[in-house]
Amino acid sequence: MKRVFSIAVALAAIIFPRSGQATDPFEQKLSPDRQIIQALNRLTFGPRPGDVEGVRRIGLAKWMEQQLHPDHIAEKPVLIPYRAISARLGPRRSSAGRSRQAGAAGVRRHLLGKGRVP
Repeated sequence: MKRVFSIAVALAAIIFPRSGQATDPFEQKLSPDRQIIQALNRLTFGPRPGDVEGVRRIGLAKWMEQQLHPDHIAEKPVLIPYRAISARLGPRRSSAGRSRQAGAAGVRRHLLGKGRVP
């Protein structure tokens, strides 16, 4: 009888979760550093050197808000001269699309001339 009782207690301890402990790994609370690393892995191409410290300094919630609204991020003083140069040059126009269209039109003309395209 003692043996049956001890087996039942052992099975109950294995089957029923202990109170206060999360059994599912998705229910476990991540440490603040692990939360930052998780966010950087999910929302960027992974943490670069100094990213974890930067997010820790401003806070995860504020960092996420900045990622959603990049126009609120202050410009780095080093990049301001480059911004002025790009503003003077004006918007760039790509010729890649035009050259592809011209190439396709040339192929069509070539094939039409040979009678291969109906």
